[in-house]
Amino acid sequence: MSIVVVRRAWLGILILACGVITTAGRDPEPASQSAPTTVLFITVNRNIDHVTQEFIAHAVSQAEQEHAALLVIQLDTPGGMYDATRKIVQRLLAANVPVAVYVAPKGARAASAGTFILAAANFAAMAPGTNIGAASPVSATGLSSAASLRSAAATATSWR
Repeated sequence: MSIVVVRRAWLGILILACGVITTAGRDPEPASQSAPTTVLFITVNRNIDHVTQEFIAHAVSQAEQEHAALLVIQLDTPGGMYDATRKIVQRLLAANVPVAVYVAPKGARAASAGTFILAAANFAAMAPGTNIGAASPVSATGLSSAASLRSAAATATSWR
């Protein structure tokens, strides 16, 4: 009876060893079949205009082409043009890759147009000491009433 047990034990060890030997020579699963691990990171540290809009659109397209797990946009902007903001928001909402907008570094802001960009992301995050602000139009000449400027100044300096 003990001989049979030993033989079965040896048979089990032999089967196990054959399994280890046959799988040891295999390559790991190709990267194309595994979960995406690419994270793209861009920094937007300027006014929102058509150049910024093209930059962000290109980053989203690149992230989609690379099947990235995430696109991170580090944002610091006082705001900008309505048309460019609208196109950025539309592109972020239509993206086939998750987008995170991170307001950083400390002291950064996502004012005016930046607020809408932050809201359009799948994930919104802010570093300590940053703020988001009012989205109020300024005249085409850049001039505005004294009351509007005081309000904008108060908003820009609050919550720091």
